[in-house]
Amino acid sequence: MRGRITFHILGGDSRSRAAIADRFRDAGHHGEAYADLYELLDHSPSDGLILATYNLLQEGRGQLVEYLRDEGISLPLIAAAEKPSLGEIVSALEAGAFDFAKLPLCAEEIERIVAHVRRAGHEHHEIERLRVAAKQRIAELTEREYEVLELMAKGYSNKAIARSLEISPRTVEIRRSNVMKKLEATHVIHATV
Repeated sequence: MRGRITFHILGGDSRSRAAIADRFRDAGHHGEAYADLYELLDHSPSDGLILATYNLLQEGRGQLVEYLRDEGISLPLIAAAEKPSLGEIVSALEAGAFDFAKLPLCAEEIERIVAHVRRAGHEHHEIERLRVAAKQRIAELTEREYEVLELMAKGYSNKAIARSLEISPRTVEIRRSNVMKKLEATHVIHATV
């Protein structure tokens, strides 16, 4: 991400979202405020960052990052709060936030976020691309192939999988081979990671 960055702003009231958007504009970036998550989903942004207030993460959206991914939005999410506790910061990062910002935003905090995104944003994008590709490949598995994959991930041998699923070891071999081909994996570890 070079040049001007678009910050998609969620959470808080309309006045606080507008103030955050103004801060981004003052810093030479673009701030786009959304009334709620559904408005963001309607726009389905494909570039920039999402800045979500911590209260949005607490209001039943603890899985916000995962929810956005499921909706096809894989932008880095920055959680933000006034006077956040260490626990809130850790909780947001564990939930998948890319970074955490302290509100109200100052020019230094915006530059810190921008520098972080420019350093690590490409890696984030690549990880998300790989995650989406893996999810699509897993969705191509049949129900029985998926059951074999789950037991492979637990370290079960072909014989143990056969006993557990009450099928023949040869059927396990065939399904295991199909799983490996569909997941484009050359080793069991690649298929189960």
